[in-house]
Amino acid sequence: MVGVSDNQESRGMKGSDTITSTGAHTGTWWALDILEDTIFTLLTGNATGYAGVTYPAGTILRGHFTAITLASGSIVAYRRS
Repeated sequence: MVGVSDNQESRGMKGSDTITSTGAHTGTWWALDILEDTIFTLLTGNATGYAGVTYPAGTILRGHFTAITLASGSIVAYRRS
């Protein structure tokens, strides 16, 4: 059974952050929606290997992310809490 908190996250009801700058961003996010071709300088989370890879527009990354720095592109990061 999906909990209320999980359901709210999956619907984006916990909010989101649109990230278009190359500055460092910290928080707790569960999904990243790639708005335009994007390269990460840093993406800290529950997996590795994100930096330096070009992700095309329309890609959705799911996981537990805590730090984001873009080299280029733009994303919407959906808050976990």
